Amino acid sequence: MAVLQRQCGGTFISNRKSTIQTFQNLYPDVKTMRRHRHFDWIGGHQMLKKADIIFSGATYGKYLPQFTAKKCMLFHGTYGSVSPSVVEGWTGFDHLFLIGPRMERQLHRFNDKYNLNYSVSGYIPFALYPEQTEENRLTILRKLGLNPDKKTVVYTPSKSTVGTWFHCAEDIAKETPAEYNLILRPHPNQAYSSKRKDKLSFKHISRLTKLRPDCSIDLSICSLPELECVADLIISDANSPAEESLFYDCAQLFADANRSSRTALREFLRTVDKLHEEDIDENLKLFDCGPSRYADGFNNWAEAINDAIQNKDKYAQARSRCFKYIFGEKDTHAAKRVVNTLTELYC
Repeated sequence: MAVLQRQCGGTFISNRKSTIQTFQNLYPDVKTMRRHRHFDWIGGHQMLKKADIIFSGATYGKYLPQFTAKKCMLFHGTYGSVSPSVVEGWTGFDHLFLIGPRMERQLHRFNDKYNLNYSVSGYIPFALYPEQTEENRLTILRKLGLNPDKKTVVYTPSKSTVGTWFHCAEDIAKETPAEYNLILRPHPNQAYSSKRKDKLSFKHISRLTKLRPDCSIDLSICSLPELECVADLIISDANSPAEESLFYDCAQLFADANRSSRTALREFLRTVDKLHEEDIDENLKLFDCGPSRYADGFNNWAEAINDAIQNKDKYAQARSRCFKYIFGEKDTHAAKRVVNTLTELYC
């Protein structure tokens, strides 16, 4: 949203005070306004009533239809699953700005029924991705207190209900060789959780990180793009961070375990998301971009990490193909394409 606002102006509106504060901290140059749930005669609600165009990252099906503005849908995360029920939720929008070829292909399977208007703009957040320069690398590693002379391993699991944090974080903290920087990045859903299990886990893993050099649990020090920028290896649950890090052609290592295993994901995409079998097969090709800790039979995380980094080039073609399938061409101009489309459609 911030990237787009810098291109065409506008106001970021949220009913969550914490969201507004986070947005202001990250993008102090961008205008914000809070919407008060029970006071619709002031603030963000009135701004939405006066708007000509409303951008949203969610459907808000019971709220947005009351406004006369043109409504456009943006997407957060890499959005790997477009099911019939999801498409039905988009029918209230005048235009969809798709991330890339994968979304377009999946939408096509149902759009003869809904006839939704869309264009393929690309992935807007790439405009916020730091350039991979030595200066940026040093700046980011210094923020985290890590050693610039070492390669860096970043672990970014999915949220706790499907991810591997409780299954893998402790072993990764113990077994990652000391020759690497290690950054553990819990999913935001878990990082800001008030659940006792999450809090106890973070406290335990924090104690482990202090027993080894150059290790950090990062909940808020750096943005995810900054971590992806300095990563020599991403350990993931085959999730959005793994896909986004392909922007940097980053080496990949997959846990391939628990509810984020290849088998479990296939079953979920088939039975819950009800994706077409061809789309399921394409989505799971992310696993071809690097080795899997458990499915490939490594004895421990140290062995898997060394293998993934040393054999990065072995998976280069798979990473390139996967990036093009998800995002299309590699550039940072998606917001400009959105503005150009808006100009053609509504100005």
